[in-house]
Amino acid sequence: MTSEDSLNRVVNVHPLGGLILVLILVPVLSGCWGSPSKNISSTYDLKAIAIDPVTPTTLYVGTDGGGVFKSTDGGSSWAPINNGLIDLKVTALAIDWVTPSRIYAGTENGGIFASLDYGETWSSPIGQSAITSIRAIVIDRNFCPPTPPCRGVYLASQSSGVWRSADGGFTFSPFTDNLSNSAVTAMAIYPTLVPDQATSRLYIGTEGGGFFSRGVNPSIDAQWTEAIPGLKALTQEEVVSMAVNPQLASELYVGTSGGEAGSGGSGIYKSTDSGITFNLSYDPKFKFTIYFVAPLIGPTTADLTLYAGSDGIVRSVDRGGFWCILWDCSTPSEILQPGLTAFAAADFMKTDIDHTTFYAALFNRKIIKTTDGGQTWTTLGLQ
Repeated sequence: MTSEDSLNRVVNVHPLGGLILVLILVPVLSGCWGSPSKNISSTYDLKAIAIDPVTPTTLYVGTDGGGVFKSTDGGSSWAPINNGLIDLKVTALAIDWVTPSRIYAGTENGGIFASLDYGETWSSPIGQSAITSIRAIVIDRNFCPPTPPCRGVYLASQSSGVWRSADGGFTFSPFTDNLSNSAVTAMAIYPTLVPDQATSRLYIGTEGGGFFSRGVNPSIDAQWTEAIPGLKALTQEEVVSMAVNPQLASELYVGTSGGEAGSGGSGIYKSTDSGITFNLSYDPKFKFTIYFVAPLIGPTTADLTLYAGSDGIVRSVDRGGFWCILWDCSTPSEILQPGLTAFAAADFMKTDIDHTTFYAALFNRKIIKTTDGGQTWTTLGLQ
């Protein structure tokens, strides 16, 4: 779909000045996972974490009812930044790859909001009220020109399918075409490291286990294709999280909603053929919804480490063949018991994975931080 084509069905919008979102990818861990050092609770459920790609001590948290909170000192102190944000149920956050002053906030009922000034003020495109129940936001690396900002941004809506902006957030158009299930609950895009138009693809998961893909470049593939037998052959559960191997477009990992994985419920599933077939990669002990599955590259670009929010935090260093629960030092801490709702790393590529800083949000409304690969933790308070 060209920029002109996307504007044929455009939704009237305020100029936002080209914004692009990035979902926070994943961290790195090693060692034991100790209990948090403090007991400070937030008032709101924590739905999303985003870290500034240029200044990693600046981060944002989206909450279910409190809007967006911002920290500029690595989480030691926080302040709400909701000027212009009329819906405080924030379900997704993303930051422009090359212009971190540009931030997107997806909401439950108010649509998509954008900030050009590091979240200090927000504005919303006029006429995009159909874009509610936003579950994911991704940016196409192929549309980050030498002159910023990035241009191609996609929204996954559980109520109205997929939406696309080809002009950096000025306008959004439906990107559903022949999509047979508009309850889109997860989304991933390839590539995520460097531009690669020849293999660029968009993947989505839906309610009921449906899995779809299409080429981003209309000259290659202009329609959605449902993977058959796909994920539905294993589970009818809602697809909640999704990740693609940053260096292999056909390798995918998805997490599903609660239930028994062996009988088609909660679990981590892997595909090596672009979603046509899946295998159960991890059957969790605690049947929490798998709210994130995320990859980390390092210490070399040939190395892939996966993290997922299941049984606390689990890690795989062999591309989903074996998963290790990262808490088993003594007794399971609260990192395990409430489950996790969001996870973010300060670096997507890291040569020293044992010293990566990352953050995790817990079901009990706490956010925790480690700077030593998970060996020690600090509990951060948003208020």
